[in-house]
Amino acid sequence: MNNTIKLGLILAAIGLITTLLYRYVIGFDFMFSWKSGLVSFAISIVITIILARKMLRDPEGERLGYGEAVKKLFIAYLISTSIGALAGAALFSNDQELKETFTELNINAQETGIRMGASLTGASEADIEVEVEKYREGVASGEVQLPPYQYACSNLPLALFSSAVVSIFLALILALFIREKETQYA
Repeated sequence: MNNTIKLGLILAAIGLITTLLYRYVIGFDFMFSWKSGLVSFAISIVITIILARKMLRDPEGERLGYGEAVKKLFIAYLISTSIGALAGAALFSNDQELKETFTELNINAQETGIRMGASLTGASEADIEVEVEKYREGVASGEVQLPPYQYACSNLPLALFSSAVVSIFLALILALFIREKETQYA
């Protein structure tokens, strides 16, 4: 069990370091892009497989079966994602610059979606601008709801629940790569 907790703490530390790098070194545009999620996910998966094979397999004990691998990975990921959610809320919930950038990027993404959708339906450029202006007015008046700031403390219960759901799915999949296969002798 100690190795499971260690694995969770190592994954949490790696997640925090990458988040801080995105925030303070690489920049906001990358931090809130799909590329950031993909890079973080890929790094997390590779590191999890490598570390879990070393830390969770016991060379002197019983072989690590699928069920045991799922259990240990779930606990490690739950520790990691929970620490990540708590640390993100603690570090960034009052970061006004990050909140403004998050809101601005969401508005820009929605405007891009409006433009693309309208152009696919064959709307003229003038009609597209009218729709974009309606959207901007809706945001300004509060009629259009923007996505909640992901690091807000009020989102913490949902973030923790989401982390549990993601943790179980990742554990179910990655346990296939972590478990020890039975050796068959002829």
